[in-house]
Amino acid sequence: MNTKTVKRFFLDGDLVVFRYPHFSDWLDIMRKVNSLTKEKSFGSPQRRTTGKQNRKWMRERLRGVKENNAVCLVVEIRGVVVGSASIWRIQNKPNRGCLEISIRSKMPDNHEELWGRGIGKKLVYAIIHEAKTVLRVKIVELGVYAANRGAVNLYIRCGFSEMRRIRREKNHYGVMRDRIYMKKRLR
Repeated sequence: MNTKTVKRFFLDGDLVVFRYPHFSDWLDIMRKVNSLTKEKSFGSPQRRTTGKQNRKWMRERLRGVKENNAVCLVVEIRGVVVGSASIWRIQNKPNRGCLEISIRSKMPDNHEELWGRGIGKKLVYAIIHEAKTVLRVKIVELGVYAANRGAVNLYIRCGFSEMRRIRREKNHYGVMRDRIYMKKRLR
């Protein structure tokens, strides 16, 4: 199982590590997901997730990496996993991958803001590099809520372009939201 560190950098004195996950990361992932659910963040589940669900989620990612169908990274700061990103091969389209990414909005210990500090952009580039070299994908696709302007702008800055927009496609806490589907050709 690949558990290598992909990127390390300092952010305001804290070491930020992007690495492949370990099964034991499931608890921090659950805390991350549930913190985003509590904030009603775009892309988060609308109900708290359980340990059983998160252990299953982690097993699926580790299996995907082992079978060479996915690359997956976690973001660790001060020994706490605060984010994750995966790119999965799209079935029947071996040269394409689908990106999923999330980062806690704040550190759990001191509520220090994490969004807007460049972590997401670096994580997008790191996971794309892994997908390009490990999975040999040539195109990465994603879906994002149109109302999530921060994420949409991040993806545009990272070179993604809009493929299509579907009006009122997903329910987000009782409001039907538009989704934007984007792609990036890798060079």
